[in-house]
Amino acid sequence: MSKIISRFFHKSIFLGILALWGGFLWADEGENLLTAGNNAFESESYTEALADYEAAFEAGAYTEKSLYRLAFLQEQLRNYSRAIFFLKKIQQDFGGDLLEEKVVQLMQKNGSSHYLTSDFWPGYFRFFRNYGWIIWSLFLLSLAALIGRIVVSRDKIPAWASSLTGVFAPIFAVSLITLTHYIFFTPDRAVIVQDTAFYSFPSYGASFQHGKLSPGETVDIVDSEDIWVKVEAAEHAYWIPARTVERL
Repeated sequence: MSKIISRFFHKSIFLGILALWGGFLWADEGENLLTAGNNAFESESYTEALADYEAAFEAGAYTEKSLYRLAFLQEQLRNYSRAIFFLKKIQQDFGGDLLEEKVVQLMQKNGSSHYLTSDFWPGYFRFFRNYGWIIWSLFLLSLAALIGRIVVSRDKIPAWASSLTGVFAPIFAVSLITLTHYIFFTPDRAVIVQDTAFYSFPSYGASFQHGKLSPGETVDIVDSEDIWVKVEAAEHAYWIPARTVERL
């Protein structure tokens, strides 16, 4: 039995190292594409810049500047919905409430008649992107303190350390609730990037309506089935083809 456990342990370490190595290579590739995009944009090779920036974004490598440039390039190509997507990504990850006016302008150019552009979620996600490490640090610190309090005998714990349990317990509870909400209960955000009909259930044979939401509007994905996603906005839910939305 010990040999089996030992083999499992060593295989786990090997696979973990392999996964980390692959992750670093993937990250390096994304950064290289991002650098190539910057160089191409600055030399006014905009077609090449667009291709490099898009590929870098797909690899998870992007900056606020690269997203602005992607939005600009897509607007020049009159891909207004795609330009709105990148502006929304900026709002969610880096802030930029002043972008709302630009988003509405692009939606008007796109022929949209609805402007469901903003809510509190971009600020929520931005907070976790910038300060989530604080919540994780408090959670791990309080967890370690509480485990130590349980494991170590009471007579070996100084009185001052024992009294800290009353401090760490609420910190642990609040951080656990916050992280649980962020991981399991935050919506899957997306932007509608193509004109689409809105169906009552996931089938082209279902009854449908036009014009319920416009390209460029932000929705929550609440369900999916095959090539379909169920989106929710303004307290209404519809099924639409998955190809018509792009996740933030």
